[in-house]
Amino acid sequence: METIQPRQRAKRLLRCICSPSFLLSLTAIALSVVILVVTYLNNTIYIIDGNTTTVTVTMEQDARKILARESIPVTSNDLVELKTGDGAFAQLTVTRGFPVEITVDGATTTYHILGATVGQLLEEQGITLGFRDTVSLPLDQELSEGDHIEITRVQSRTRVETEPVIHEIVDKHTSVIGVGKTRMLEYGSNGTRQYTYEDIIEDGEIVESVLVDTTVTVEPVSGLRLVGDGSAVSSLDYSGDFPLDENGVPLGYTQVLTGQKATGYSARDGAYGAAVYSSARSHPDVGECVAGTVAVNPNVIPYGTRMYIRTPDGKFVYGYAIANDTGTGMMQGVVSVDLFYDTYTESLLNSVRYVDIYILD
Repeated sequence: METIQPRQRAKRLLRCICSPSFLLSLTAIALSVVILVVTYLNNTIYIIDGNTTTVTVTMEQDARKILARESIPVTSNDLVELKTGDGAFAQLTVTRGFPVEITVDGATTTYHILGATVGQLLEEQGITLGFRDTVSLPLDQELSEGDHIEITRVQSRTRVETEPVIHEIVDKHTSVIGVGKTRMLEYGSNGTRQYTYEDIIEDGEIVESVLVDTTVTVEPVSGLRLVGDGSAVSSLDYSGDFPLDENGVPLGYTQVLTGQKATGYSARDGAYGAAVYSSARSHPDVGECVAGTVAVNPNVIPYGTRMYIRTPDGKFVYGYAIANDTGTGMMQGVVSVDLFYDTYTESLLNSVRYVDIYILD
């Protein structure tokens, strides 16, 4: 048997490898492998963008890179989905975000969304609603392109306003001052009224104010003014028993004391005349001092005597009166009568007057 040396074996193998038939076979195998790899890795991609469909073949697996190669623009607001099917086919779907506007707190912002309800979008954007806030669209409404959501911030607040309560001027008609003259006895003072409103505020503007309460916090004090018009000073009225004639003189008097010196006095509220404590004579009008109470010397004019007092010319009329008090001046004969006035000022205005006293009973 012939023995083949290693060197000879190597030469024979090299001749086989380098032979045209072997190289042709090797090339065919490599080409088959390449075709197999390209066929396996390449995919046919159907790109669906709204109403537009594009077909491409690519080995790329990144959806956005595939779109970029096909010059199909997308933004972060678009939804891109790549779904592979059986074999070498895949579907790439682009769902475009649509614009929606929100106006709130004085600013309008555009959002691109893929779909949501009004409430979901507000929650996603961190926009919270107050108890009274209003929204232009229902919170459960599905949004569509071009929708505009307007949020109105609604608040309420309590507002208090004050205004003066103008005091009244009460006129007291009298003859202690001349006809046509006036004099303030008490000036009075204004009060204060408080108004409480509830303001409804929309986006910082007051759209409605509701008055919820009115309270007088300080009561006004009326002023008192003397008006000289010849009226009687006294608040007593005995005209039913002793009417006046056309000259202002009572009918039915028993006597008249002429030229009597009369002064004026006043006392604290609720003061009583001396006749209350006397049993010399009783009369229903005897009691608390009022305009019409006259202090007398009861030895000359008994307590309870009804009178009518005026000056002879009628310019001063004290009016119907009753003997219901006394004093040192009367008991000593310094003056005939002391006429009671409601206020100290009026008693000073009386000064000293000479009057006629008509004794009625």
